[in-house]
Amino acid sequence: LAQSEAFMKGRTLEEARAQMLAKGMAPAEVDRIAPHRVFSGNRPSVTILYRQLDPHTFGRLIALYEHRVFVEGTLFNINS
Repeated sequence: LAQSEAFMKGRTLEEARAQMLAKGMAPAEVDRIAPHRVFSGNRPSVTILYRQLDPHTFGRLIALYEHRVFVEGTLFNINS
């Protein structure tokens, strides 16, 4: 769930710097690494949650993705 929230909110340079400094990293290292930990928010994502992964649930998940491939193949006129 944390990754879905990160895709939704993103992280600014100031937030990345503050997070790294709070972990006790050296300021020089923070200046070097922080720009690589910045990403924009408002990215669409799909998160599917199940209470337990059992054979029945796993089969449903595979069927969901197979159906997605079929529908996209039909829409884009691809023999899938």
